[in-house]
Amino acid sequence: MKLAGKRAIVTGAGSGLGAAIAERFAAEGAALALAGRRRAALEAVAGAIRKTGAKATVVVCPADLAREDDVARLVETAAGALGGVDIVANSAGVNGPFGTVDEVDWPAWRAAFEVNFFGAVNLCRLALPHLRRAARGKIVLISGGGATAPLPKITAYGAAKAALVRYAESLALELGAAVDVNCVAPGAMKTQLTDEYLEKGKGVLPADFLARIEKLLADGGTPPARAADLAVWLASADSDGLSGKLISAVWDPWPFGAAERKALMAGEAYTLRRVVPKD
Repeated sequence: MKLAGKRAIVTGAGSGLGAAIAERFAAEGAALALAGRRRAALEAVAGAIRKTGAKATVVVCPADLAREDDVARLVETAAGALGGVDIVANSAGVNGPFGTVDEVDWPAWRAAFEVNFFGAVNLCRLALPHLRRAARGKIVLISGGGATAPLPKITAYGAAKAALVRYAESLALELGAAVDVNCVAPGAMKTQLTDEYLEKGKGVLPADFLARIEKLLADGGTPPARAADLAVWLASADSDGLSGKLISAVWDPWPFGAAERKALMAGEAYTLRRVVPKD
């Protein structure tokens, strides 16, 4: 029970990776505040968790991260219902519009950034007073592959996810040992976001990108449980001291022992850095 006695906010918890993280957190003993835009989906996830026999409290908190009043209410409700907040796991995200930035609907582009970046930052900002009171607070942000590779014609998503990683690196330095802040690259999963690439992106998104998505869906993709397990590890005491890193659920050799974590914190591995000619 790696998270016994811990209290966690999980966003995007109504489906996909967010739901998988919520289920794994509950299995490891965490009390949960489940957030997302669809109450019915959140209630379904909460019901599934309760049917497993998990003893911890599970509360449903419908919220749209693009709405500042919703985020404030989420944090207040979670802290009140759970008695505090030890962990924030942010999985909420949207693709945004597909197309060149000069042709897509600009309000839709901005709205995607509001959810994927500003919503996540605001959630962390409002939760920090509670996280600082925790024995050791934990923030886990889902960044996705958009943070490390160009995504032509999906620029709102890619730019926001890259910004989120640099934000996590900077916040980690601000908080020091009080709160660990890390990002997860979950791998190519079969989710609503990838379904949208084929449903709405044909004839718009690059053909080679769509071909990779079609192969991903045919193969089944990376199981969400893999990234959920990484989220558990990053939210637990087993990862204490590792902060400001972007960890791939699929490719990186986690979990890291104490000596490995210390060595990683002394270097630039698993961070966004500029590649220079000598590299």
